[in-house]
Amino acid sequence: MCTTVISKYDSKTLNMQHKEDWAADWSAQSFDDLKKIAEGIKSYDDYSYQCSTHITTLNDVINIAGVESVIEFGGGYWSTSLLLGKCGAVTTVEQGQHVPEEVNNAWADKLGKLYQGNHKWKFIKSPGAHDWKKLEFGKCDMVFIDGFPTARHEILQYFIDNDCPVIVAHDTEHDGFHWSDVNIRDYRRVDYCGCKINRTSLWTKDSSLIGELVKSPDYVLVTEDMANVFKSSLKKVISFSLWGSDPMYWEGAFKNIELAGVLYPGWTCRFYVDATSPLPSIRMLGQSDCEMILMEPSDEFAGLFWRFYAAEDADVMICRDADSRLSGREVDAVERWLQTEKFFHIMRDHPHHTSLIMGGMWGCRNMEGIRELIDQYQYKCLKGTDQLFLAQVIYPQVKGYAVIHDSYNLFGDGVDFPTSRTGSEFVGRSFDQHDVAR
Repeated sequence: MCTTVISKYDSKTLNMQHKEDWAADWSAQSFDDLKKIAEGIKSYDDYSYQCSTHITTLNDVINIAGVESVIEFGGGYWSTSLLLGKCGAVTTVEQGQHVPEEVNNAWADKLGKLYQGNHKWKFIKSPGAHDWKKLEFGKCDMVFIDGFPTARHEILQYFIDNDCPVIVAHDTEHDGFHWSDVNIRDYRRVDYCGCKINRTSLWTKDSSLIGELVKSPDYVLVTEDMANVFKSSLKKVISFSLWGSDPMYWEGAFKNIELAGVLYPGWTCRFYVDATSPLPSIRMLGQSDCEMILMEPSDEFAGLFWRFYAAEDADVMICRDADSRLSGREVDAVERWLQTEKFFHIMRDHPHHTSLIMGGMWGCRNMEGIRELIDQYQYKCLKGTDQLFLAQVIYPQVKGYAVIHDSYNLFGDGVDFPTSRTGSEFVGRSFDQHDVAR
């Protein structure tokens, strides 16, 4: 199987700039203007284009059902602008669950600058995972659910139980947000499938709205049998960085691809690779069963941070060192973590594992905002600063939401690994190009 070469250049910043530029003049823009921006993004980043399905669904529901009042969980340049342009009253509830506080505050500030002067807009900042439950919500015509990562299904259940006429939710293409746990009672679900990933769904009892939507081939009324397929697998990524020509790391990469096929079925190995690495090595990786992202050359040790980028676009990501080896001991620990609702996973398995978060021994569920934090970090050119970044910036934000497996419990914050050690093995051990432990 061949590698998917996702991108040589980072398009995320460009996408956000397009959205921010459009939103800066949102009141003078129409839905057609917005669709043109989305089509422009499609030309160089089809994945991000496919993430915009909620815009079409919101527009169609508003036009058909005459929506006037909306509660929006998770503001956005496109969604908030569209809702304010077409509805009479919009309440945006924003919170930073699992997102570093400074990123959450910066995002709230951006939304405030764009929309605060609008008399139709009410903004509520709710920083905790369950703080939204303390709020009092009045009647509204529609609820849109996009933020609140692990609480989305609870919000959907709350508004179904309170007979909200229409509830729209983004990212329903798999069950990573526990949509199937919701008792939809006498509501019916319609999926927008104009894009096959990042699907948007709506729940309603309004048969006339359903009838109008399904006239379009882009909308599908979901039957009970189809709902069972709804529980598809998450996008799970094992993330590595590669640069230079040292065979210890390149051979380790190929060995870990092989091991992942056995130990992590359903997971994808992803390698962030310096584009100036030896071409034969890149070509060989390109013939392997993995994803590869070619990165622009940078300071030598900045490459250690590249592997962290996967936290933003995977549903679940684990970060590993190319010179270590995936093992059954770590798999058992990862599975034990994923059986919980905890957001973050940390492993330490040797007396020398003295960093709060080892650079190649952690994982998380989707973590919006980490790329921005990395880009702002000033010391990426020094060896070891990837772990310093994790300790100083990430650990304080996630320690209360983490499963920490630490066989020596050096910091008093961990529990032992779920399975016994075999011989002298330990997670994160380095191997040379001949597969000899170091």
